[in-house]
Amino acid sequence: MRFLKFADDMPNFSDVKDDIPIYRYFSYCKIKDFFEKEALWFCNATQFYDKLERRIPDSYFQNWDKEVAERYKSLYEMKKEDVKAYVSCWSLSRDNYALWKIYTSKNDGCAVATTVGQLRKTFENYPIVTLKVEYTNGDKNEENFSIPQIFFKHDEQPHTIKAAEKIKIFPYQYEQEVRFVFYSKDNQNGENISINLDDVVNSILISPFANGCMEKRIITLTKNYVPNANIEYSRIKEKNNESTNQ
Repeated sequence: MRFLKFADDMPNFSDVKDDIPIYRYFSYCKIKDFFEKEALWFCNATQFYDKLERRIPDSYFQNWDKEVAERYKSLYEMKKEDVKAYVSCWSLSRDNYALWKIYTSKNDGCAVATTVGQLRKTFENYPIVTLKVEYTNGDKNEENFSIPQIFFKHDEQPHTIKAAEKIKIFPYQYEQEVRFVFYSKDNQNGENISINLDDVVNSILISPFANGCMEKRIITLTKNYVPNANIEYSRIKEKNNESTNQ
């Protein structure tokens, strides 16, 4: 895959500090794949379920002339068709009930803990930008918010595009998401980027819903691939189904 390179003078607009801890939630099958491939999957944003992904909310244009706004939207949509965004999604939330339920399987799962700075260092040779997601209700009366402008090398077309991957609607606010994003004109489902596990994985947090067998498998897997990583446990405790149904 050919990465679109950023312009040398593109401003650093990231609002996430290097020492901020972040987490990615995995089912057992996905953490096994992550360890075995020693690679992080960047998904083409067109593969996400959210139909509003990469859409600039109407509230962004609330103070614009209507005709100018419509021309801008049309131009942006053409750029978006040409330039694909590939995204690796992480969360600021360490032990998030909703994320456990959505992104891990019924009886297994874990979360990888790292920091923003560790991933930035891992990707320092790639044109990857860090975006802390902002959440909006899309209301035209909402306070205006900023969407960063991505600048590509001058020999690329288009030269710029709005990083609308930074914006999601309020129903997704529970994710507390931080995204690592690269851009390409190649259109495929995604791309694996190789990493050094020891440089990235600080600890593994076991899902509160993992049964004893899967917990042991996750720990064994972790010790085989990242022996120095800490094993930690969720604070969430639930009654089993038999207890709640009595």
